[in-house]
This record gives sequence, structure tokens and C-alpha cells, in this order.
Amino acid sequence: MTKINAHLLSPAVTVVIPCFQQQAYLERALLSVKSQTCQNIEVIVVDDGSEPALSIPAGYDSVRLIRQNNSGLSSARNTGLAAANGEFIKFLDADDELRPGCIERQLLSFGCAEKTISCTGFTEICEQTGRTGDILPAFGEPLSAIALINFGPPHIYLFRTAEIREAGAFSVSDRVRGGHEDYDLIFRLLVSGFRVRTLHSALAVYHKRENSMSSKRGPMNRTRSLVWLHNTLEAFEKGRMAEQEILLSFTTGLALILKTTPEDCKHLYEPLIDLFESSLREQVLTINKDDLSRLTSLLLENEQTVRLAGGLSVSQFAGLEQQAFPARFIIDPRFHLKTKERHFPHTTLARVLGRTLKHNHHFAIYGAAESGRRLLKILSAAGIRPAFIVDRAWQNIEAIDGIPVRAPDSLSESDIQLVVIASSGSYNEISRSIEEMASELEIV
Repeated sequence: MTKINAHLLSPAVTVVIPCFQQQAYLERALLSVKSQTCQNIEVIVVDDGSEPALSIPAGYDSVRLIRQNNSGLSSARNTGLAAANGEFIKFLDADDELRPGCIERQLLSFGCAEKTISCTGFTEICEQTGRTGDILPAFGEPLSAIALINFGPPHIYLFRTAEIREAGAFSVSDRVRGGHEDYDLIFRLLVSGFRVRTLHSALAVYHKRENSMSSKRGPMNRTRSLVWLHNTLEAFEKGRMAEQEILLSFTTGLALILKTTPEDCKHLYEPLIDLFESSLREQVLTINKDDLSRLTSLLLENEQTVRLAGGLSVSQFAGLEQQAFPARFIIDPRFHLKTKERHFPHTTLARVLGRTLKHNHHFAIYGAAESGRRLLKILSAAGIRPAFIVDRAWQNIEAIDGIPVRAPDSLSESDIQLVVIASSGSYNEISRSIEEMASELEIV
């Protein structure tokens, strides 16, 4: 691609790189910025109290280095934001990187739009195993989507600098003490009415390491739960729950977030659950009966949301047996209640019982969602128990019915002989992944 004369054609962009004890990764991040097709970029590195102090590698003389006492990611990013001269701003962690063309394409995605976030896809690399995968931002209403999943790491976004300053920058409150300060910022912006323009290309790289903040399950579950709670209360206060699509997505998100919320935080949700209860009772639901049934089942799984399920069951029903959604709502089924297989075929169940009985305590179930949990209950009733469960979202679930939940990569490091794939819809994709990782394993 021919490089653009950015000083003439593109607005100035500031890239803020907070860095604490990550000297070894810094040059990789800086090189990824230097390799951008848009060159009118200011780079600010904020040394958040590293010992020894950070140094800027040779060849990056234009990079500004700001030092401060160790104060955490939010503070370091806010320091960079305060010093930024660019009209647009991107926050890049020191151990991550950008693909060439990322900033230029995100600038073009803005047009003249205000109160807008540009969001791109990213490649996730597990540094322990070398496994990679692309994650793309495919969703309809962004506020509905953020209630169900964090879109990705902070460097997938590009913002207008003045708008982030006006929004109060990154929170330094107790709710983000331990992580999810970037999730909190995006959540707050969407609650306040920001829109998202997405690029369905992996234009950033996220390096996942065992000792990274995102791998610390306990503290991350706490901060994610507190961020979700805070911003959902704000959404109610600002009247954002008036739209049924948003209300139902947040109701689904409530049931999901409570599954990983620490026990000592769950009581904080009671006032919020009261708000959901009164809002749902006022609604005439227009989802189809199957989706209504699945949402009810999800709410019944947690004692705090049981009363919401009761409210749904007596709501007036205005839906059809099958409802057609616009294409934008079904690009990524994670953000919507989707049709799930209610029963395992008899032939499949017979085979699973026979193979797992032979390998009792020496097999794994792949999938911690509804089908995996249902399969675990069936096998447990027969006295058959897996060694562990694997799931791509393993960070969010510590255990199910006493069975630990682990990352898919752990299959290659264990002594199990069999993997039972719980999801029929993803069977082919998952089985290929397992064969590449551990070809000796039997797959059912």
C-alpha cells in the first residue's frame, strides 16, 4: 500500500502507551506504530513507575516519555490523554501491537461522525501455546452487545480525544481496581449515546500471557461484575431500557454476569434486580415463544433472578412462533437468544454413555454452555464424571458442579483419553481444533 502524505490528508493521532515493567515488549509496540500507513502520529509512552525506569529504544527519538509514580493503568492512560495533542487518540498497551493500516482505516471509518467510536477486530495470540484466532466486532445494537460481552482490548478502539476528555477519561474508582477499566469506558460511552463504527478485519494483535492481568480470574470477575452493575444502573437512570431489545439483552446479561459474580458482591445487585422486575412487568414482550422459554430457563438458574422469570411467565405475549430478525441482528449469535438443541439424540447419548463409562474420570467435556451443563447432569446421574470441562470462555467460569473449567489448550497437557463435544453446531470446528492440538485423543 502506498503511504499517504498524512500531514496533508489525515488528522493528527496520538497513541498512548502505558508501560509498567514491560521494557522487553515496548519496542515491538513502538515498531507497530512506526509501521502504520498513516504517519502523522504522536506517540506518548507513560512509564508507570517501572524499576528500573523505562528507556525509549534507539531509533524512536520522536517518542515522548512521561514518568510517574506507579498508579495503575487508568492513571497512566489518563496522563497520556492529558498530554495528547492529536485530534484522535488510541490506547495501546506496551505488550500488544497494531497491524499496518489500522489507524488509517479507522480514521477513514469516522467520516464526520461525532460521539462515535471506531472499533476493529483483533488477532488473539496465546503466547504459551502459539495458538491464534481472529475475533471480529459483529453485532447489531452496541449497547445491547456490551451487556453480554466485552468487545476486546483497548487498542481496537480509536476515539476523538476531546470526547474522551469530556466523558471523564478512564475511571480510577474502586470498581476498576484490578481490571476492566477499558470495558468500563466503552460501557459508559455507549450508555451516554455513543455509536460504534466497526471494521470487520483483524487490525490489532492482542498477546495473551499466563501472568497477564486478564488471566487473573478472581479479581477480573469482581471488576467485571462491578463495572456491569454500575453502568447498568446508569442505563436505567438515563432511560436507555425503554427499548425492548436493550432491556432483554440486559436481562440476559444479568443472568450471565451473576454466574461469575463473587458471592460477597451479589447482594449489591438487589436494587438493580428490582428495577428489572418492574420494567419487565410493564413490557409486552415481542420475542418468539422459544426464545422466551430459553430466557426463562436462564433466569431460573440463579436464585436472585428467579423472580424475574416469574414476571416473564405472566407477561402478555405478542410474539409469533418464529420471528424474522434483520440481518444485522444475526451476524453474531452470541448477542441474541438463539435456538439450541433441547435434547441429545438417543443414538448419540448411547454412544457417549458407553465411551465415557469406559474412561470414567479420564475424559473431558468440551463446552460449558447449556448443552455442556445438560450433558454433565446426565452423566453425573449415571455415576460418570469428567476430569474437567474445557471452554473458550474458561476465564469466566471457575467450576461447574465441582468440575473445574479449563482453557482448551489444557487438552494437550493432560492425561485424558477422550473428549466429548457438547455442541453439535460447532462439532466440526472444535474437532479439527482438538486434532491439531492432541491428535491421539478420541473424540465423541
